[in-house]
Amino acid sequence: MNIKNVAISLILAIALISGNSAADDGNGTVDDGISGQNDMVEIVEAVEMADTTDIAEPAEPSAPDIQTALPAATSVDLEGIWILNTDDGQISMVLYQSEDILFGAANSEAPAPWNGVVTGSVFGDMVRIQILNLRDGVLVSTVIAGPASDGTIAGSLVQSDSQGRSEMKSVMGILINPDTSGYTPATVPVAAPAVAPVTPTPETPAVTAPAQETTADGRMTPVDVTIFRERFQVGAGAPIERF
Repeated sequence: MNIKNVAISLILAIALISGNSAADDGNGTVDDGISGQNDMVEIVEAVEMADTTDIAEPAEPSAPDIQTALPAATSVDLEGIWILNTDDGQISMVLYQSEDILFGAANSEAPAPWNGVVTGSVFGDMVRIQILNLRDGVLVSTVIAGPASDGTIAGSLVQSDSQGRSEMKSVMGILINPDTSGYTPATVPVAAPAVAPVTPTPETPAVTAPAQETTADGRMTPVDVTIFRERFQVGAGAPIERF
């Protein structure tokens, strides 16, 4: 209801009650009654002319800000050297942390030594880590997800490779050292480059020129070509026998 209307109603009610009381007492005169009524009319007109825009309406309660009401989630500290125990092996890992971003390296010695890179994230106590590495020319991805608390990670491990193979395992991680400087990668033997077999080239026997006789004064001895006549066939196109 409008505040102005409420004020007018109250004034009229007071005026009626006052008039009735004066009539009952019999003490007031007619002029006094008229004068009182005139005063009430002037008050009512003044109230009607009053500007009620400056009267503040009661403010409605605002809904609480959920973002400010809820405390910000604090991520657990995971930086350090970890040992991850799986169903069939063990992985060593070093984690570095920048707020909710994780990065580092990992390695294993079985079934064959390998080194890999680590990326991941943490929100509150939930962790997601991915390890990428090469094994005999095959790219292997290892994803670890689960809760972390009090220097432990417990969850599932999903491993897949570039050949389309995949498997799921359980994993339990333990923080063994918060100092990252003690991490040591695995020693991976470097394969010798393949060398193509060399085919030996057959040797060509050297041609030795026949010894040439010379005369006493150093000149070459003339050769009697008639001694070779039996080695030649007479006629055009006949093959020549080599000697």
